[in-house]
Amino acid sequence: MRQRVKRFGIVLLVLVLSMAILSTGARAFGTPTKIPIKISEPNPTPKVSPSLAQYLARTELDKVPFPEFKDAKIGEMKLFYFPDGRPAYYEVPVLKEGKIIGVMFVPALKTMPPTWMQVFKGNELISQQLDKLAKERGITNYRYVVLGAAIFGIQKEDGTVVDMAGREYKIDPNKPFKFAIESEENVGLWDSFTR
Repeated sequence: MRQRVKRFGIVLLVLVLSMAILSTGARAFGTPTKIPIKISEPNPTPKVSPSLAQYLARTELDKVPFPEFKDAKIGEMKLFYFPDGRPAYYEVPVLKEGKIIGVMFVPALKTMPPTWMQVFKGNELISQQLDKLAKERGITNYRYVVLGAAIFGIQKEDGTVVDMAGREYKIDPNKPFKFAIESEENVGLWDSFTR
């Protein structure tokens, strides 16, 4: 009986040490973000390049159900992130005669489907609204984040997120954040899309 308890103790110790080593390794090898906020990416995932995102946006613009968007052009994109540091969407301005008439969001990760994700009519970008919010709050170092289907905010250096309504959320930037539509199967769809 004592031998079984001793063996169980050794196995338990090995498991605990293995888990500690693996979790430390995951944090140590995360990819740092390229903005002032120093939050690492927990699991590298295939990213959509800006040129591929522009191609997708031009392709998908014809499928948007707003007649005003017919013959529109796309403007300079901005990257939005998930709270865990992974790229989420590119914000794509929709322009007519050089003026903003709306905004389209396309995926920044190949784990999401290769199609437009959100589209809004209006003469102001979501990023412009978030910049105003940051200025009102006196926040200088931040990044644009996506919290849900149409829930956007800014994330401060300490991980705190302020949404467009001004509500603050304490978010642990080291915890994974994933949308239900994300899947490894989508990576294959991107490969088909680019052929």
